[in-house]
Amino acid sequence: MGSRNITAQVQEDVIDRLDGEADQLGMSRSEYVRQHLHVGRRVMQASGQLDRNFLATVAEDGTDHIEGDMATSLDDIEDEILDALPADARRAMGPEEVREAVFGSDHEQLQHIKNGLDRLNEQGDITITADAESYKSD
Repeated sequence: MGSRNITAQVQEDVIDRLDGEADQLGMSRSEYVRQHLHVGRRVMQASGQLDRNFLATVAEDGTDHIEGDMATSLDDIEDEILDALPADARRAMGPEEVREAVFGSDHEQLQHIKNGLDRLNEQGDITITADAESYKSD
């Protein structure tokens, strides 16, 4: 599947934040922005979940989270798969390639889970058990 560049001007402080967040996840800026762009597309497509005014508010005030039910549906996963599959009939993808294209590599998946667990722990929503490799909900 081919790719094309998108060019956008972003303020330096935003780029600094993006770089810092990407570094924390062990990602390049491009990879990090691509993932956020993809997630943003999904959020904006969520039926009835968000409206333009709310999105403008989130963009203006730098809100780091969105309240409400944002669970991934089977339709979202199917859309992700369709987006990942190549249109070229001469190129096919196996299930493992599709899994990695949709959800990232094993390392990326584990890193996302670890980051989520760390944030939940910092917020007091979960507790790390004595063996430091297990978690329980508070």
